[in-house]
Amino acid sequence: MAKTKESNQLELNLEDNNTNLNDEYFEINLDTFLFNAGVIGFIEVMEESKAKKGESLENKKDFYFEGQTLYVNKQFLLDLDFPKYYLKTIYNKFYKNTTLYQILNTNKTDSESLKKYDNFLKRTTLITIADTLEDNKIKELLSNYQSDKDNKENNFKNIVSYINNNEKLKYYLYIASIFLDKFSFIFNNIYFLRYNPSINGHYIAKNTDLVKSISDYYIKIKEYIIQLNNKNNYKDKCLICDLNTNKNLDMAFLIDIGIAEGRKGSVYWNYNSDVFICPICYMIYSCSPIGFINIKNIVVFINDNDSIESLISMNIPLKAEEESDNNINYITYNTMINRALKLKTKELDSIQVIIRNDKKYSFNTVSKDTLKIIKNCDKYLSKISKSYFKYGKDESLNIYRECIENILNNRNQYSLILRLLKNIDSKQEGSNNKIFYSINTIFNILKIQISKETLKENNMNEKINYAHIACKSGYDIRKELIKKNSDAESDDKKNNEEADNKLRGLVYKLINAVSTSNRDLFSTNIARLYTSLNLPIPNILSRIFISDEDFKNIGNAYIFGLKGAFYDKTENNNKGEE
Repeated sequence: MAKTKESNQLELNLEDNNTNLNDEYFEINLDTFLFNAGVIGFIEVMEESKAKKGESLENKKDFYFEGQTLYVNKQFLLDLDFPKYYLKTIYNKFYKNTTLYQILNTNKTDSESLKKYDNFLKRTTLITIADTLEDNKIKELLSNYQSDKDNKENNFKNIVSYINNNEKLKYYLYIASIFLDKFSFIFNNIYFLRYNPSINGHYIAKNTDLVKSISDYYIKIKEYIIQLNNKNNYKDKCLICDLNTNKNLDMAFLIDIGIAEGRKGSVYWNYNSDVFICPICYMIYSCSPIGFINIKNIVVFINDNDSIESLISMNIPLKAEEESDNNINYITYNTMINRALKLKTKELDSIQVIIRNDKKYSFNTVSKDTLKIIKNCDKYLSKISKSYFKYGKDESLNIYRECIENILNNRNQYSLILRLLKNIDSKQEGSNNKIFYSINTIFNILKIQISKETLKENNMNEKINYAHIACKSGYDIRKELIKKNSDAESDDKKNNEEADNKLRGLVYKLINAVSTSNRDLFSTNIARLYTSLNLPIPNILSRIFISDEDFKNIGNAYIFGLKGAFYDKTENNNKGEE
């Protein structure tokens, strides 16, 4: 990049003053979620630059972080080619998630694929970058693509081939695409990214050198570091870090979060705004989008701010296979939960999840109790992870997802249990429904519900044991009925089906009794059942009178036994259940 006279002179002046700098460190502490994302993003930039990470507070080297504090060597910042590594980090982290990457690596040239990429190729960004690089060839190829409809496929291939063989053009196009498609969710009017309110959209101005626009700003950071030694140069305080600064920078570039001094009423500010930030914090905020996790059409940040180390662990980019689901929120929460539970901490604290799309932020806090429930139920959740239920023409119920969402939203599982119980026989009844779960799947969901109820009392294992006893009691009655009605010539499968038929009416009545908390109806039917078989009623069923929760848990578990929750010793081999 060619340097201007002005920038050359300024850098020379700074270099002359470098010897006056003490070997000191900026201390950057975690703050709000957006600043925290910036801290993580800036660390990634330093790692890209091969900066030396310290090993302790006594040996911090170029940078070091411990707890909630990041230490950055001032001399390192003066020597750092920030624009180069900032853009390199952005390119390496995000380029495969762009529409441009799909275009340059696609083998599909059918009409549907061409239509999909047509809107992208119409974007003025391509012309803007071509003008900046004085590349008339790509402009000619784009013009041919739009005007010659008969040869669209061939012209498309020519565009792809030309861009792939022009590294500088490809690099600039990727950077521009990333800023317009992702970074514009977080900020505007910073560096080369601009916003036009009349069209409610972002753009990059023509003849804008992407690298130079960042370089010009970074020179100001260097100047600031040098002059910071003399506190008389800066008499105001940074809103974030409390360093001395001036009024040159505010937070207006942060969409929906930043405060623009000039746009607020003077009465509100009492004619004395104090929302300016120092160039260092401005630089940290400019790295915020790098710290976010990229998922399709949104970006996500998990603000587990106990420490910088835990923030980094929680915000590792998702793998490609994790991005295949259309339910973005579910992917986000599921990923967050799994990562939180893997952290080697003695106590799990609540975690804030921030999701940003092209319209707004959404803030969601997952409580400490919720994380504990999921941790306690890990083995039960694992057993239901691939169970689902298809109904209607194209509709399906992902049982694992529904169960997780119930936990996250502090809902009980009884409605899900009831629905699954009522539909488990629908395949045999001749409907078009397809069942990909077993009665044992529903029993595992009940155990998850018991874990939620017993979180404070810390007696989960005891209550689950009661449920197992109730289930075994139901299964014992099922065996009695099979023994009484079995045909010596029939196989076990046929005998079990016959038992299901005999019990269908009773099970239906018991399900209704439990779902409506009708103990009298439940007790009456149980008494009739045991009287007809001349058997004593199990003591475990007396627990249904302790509380509504005990009734639902014991009652449901007993029903699971009647439905054969224990007879299938090879549950994982059940047809339809993986």
